[in-house]
Amino acid sequence: MINLEKFKHQSWLDGRIVAINGDCQEVMAKIGDKVFNLIISDSPYFKICGDFDWKFKKMQDWIDWHILLRDEWERILVDNGCLFVFGDEKNIAYLQVEFDKKFNLLNNIVYRKTNPFTNIGLNNFNLFLPTTERLLWHLM
Repeated sequence: MINLEKFKHQSWLDGRIVAINGDCQEVMAKIGDKVFNLIISDSPYFKICGDFDWKFKKMQDWIDWHILLRDEWERILVDNGCLFVFGDEKNIAYLQVEFDKKFNLLNNIVYRKTNPFTNIGLNNFNLFLPTTERLLWHLM
């Protein structure tokens, strides 16, 4: 079990659904092994939009950070737990390669964005405006 008193959080359905607000690496370090049935991650996409996406200087830094997250997710997910990771249509492929080393990929879901907000493609005539995103669905 997890002691939620030490985290800023919100819960629903008598505590069966919990959202914890904090630095993910700091929070996960305080969580015991095999606690969660489901993890949903919408982490920075790497240089797509928003200041947080530009935190990493190189793509490899971004990938390495996700490898650290992946290893923690593996530790805190119960056996047969699910991991959902959102990502950009290009960059998510790099994460899939790394995540497939620890998890079983069930599906790579493609969904269409009805209101795509991004600077990619608008000011760069070498690219089409991205109108889809990906969701990797992995099983522990």
